This record gives sequence, structure tokens and C-alpha cells, in this order.
Amino acid sequence: MLVLIGLVALLIGLYSNYSAARLDWEAEKQSLANLRSEIAMIKQSIEDYKKEQEDFKKSLFQERDVPAFLDEISKYAKKASMGIVDMKTQRFYQVQVPQEVEEVRKRNKSLDAQVAAEERRQQMATELTLAAMPIQIKVKGSFASFVEFINQLQDYEQLLNITNVEINTTSEYPVLDCQFTLQIYSLKTLEEMRI
Repeated sequence: MLVLIGLVALLIGLYSNYSAARLDWEAEKQSLANLRSEIAMIKQSIEDYKKEQEDFKKSLFQERDVPAFLDEISKYAKKASMGIVDMKTQRFYQVQVPQEVEEVRKRNKSLDAQVAAEERRQQMATELTLAAMPIQIKVKGSFASFVEFINQLQDYEQLLNITNVEINTTSEYPVLDCQFTLQIYSLKTLEEMRI
């Protein structure tokens, strides 16, 4: 009778272990399914991000686009009956990222000093940043011509920004002296920004 009670107790213990292992296995199986689902969502997000990045790159200037764009500015001015007095380009500079984005970047990079230095060196050579190139433009013409000129620039296919617009009268009214800053944008590596 004692042997039978021992066997029953052993079977009950084995069955409870089997039940616990089966529950753990089911939980792990569900966890694996959830992870696979998350991985699929992350892969899709990465693909969407890459597509958005390519679309964004199309709206930015490449280094080789700048001379052609400067020629386009001259053509737009001529078409709008504006005379270009002066046009000066400056170097590309890094567009500052909003503070919240920079804090997230810093939190994601909690590495020791050596790894951080090596990562920073690699990052400077490969990581792209948004850069802007200001072009100072001075033109002469009527107000209507200036508005037409600005509208033509505004319709350009790549991303640009017009700031610091100044319009001054001249002794040759209705001819006006106009100047503004036109900023074009490009993606540059941090290494390129140092040069």
C-alpha cells in the first residue's frame, strides 16, 4: 500500500512538473510569436523609413547640383526681368537638431569611453546630417518682377528656404534694390562638415 501511495505521489509530482513545463513552453511559444510579430513590424518600419529617406534625399541638393542651380537662378532672374547684382555662396553648415532628438540620441549611446570614441569616429565618416548652404542674392527690378522671381524659386523641385528679404527703393523708382538669403539643403557626413 505504501509503495502504491509512493507511486501515486510520484506520478502526481511528475504530472505537475509536466503541466508546469507545458505551461512554460506555451508561454515561451507565445512570447516567440510576439517577438516574431514585433520583428516583422520593425522590418516594415525600417523599409518605410528607407523609402521616406530616399524620397527626402530627392528633395535635397547634391554637391553636383549646386552649379546648375546657380545657373537656374540666373535664368529665373532674366525671365522675371530682374538684374542680378551679386550672388555669393557660402559653405554648407550643419542644421541643428531639435533638443529632444539630440537627448534621445545621447540616451541610446551609453557605451564606455573607448567604444564611444571609436563609434564617434565611425559616425563622423558615415552618419549623414542635414546641412544648409546660404546663398546671398542681390537683385534689381520692379516689385512685380521680384515677386515673379521669388515665385519661380519657390516652385523649384528641391528643398530651399528664402529668408532675410530686404527691399529698398532707389532713385530710379520703380526699380528696387532687393536682397535675400536663399538656403539650399543637402545631406553631408560629419567628416565633410569638418573640412
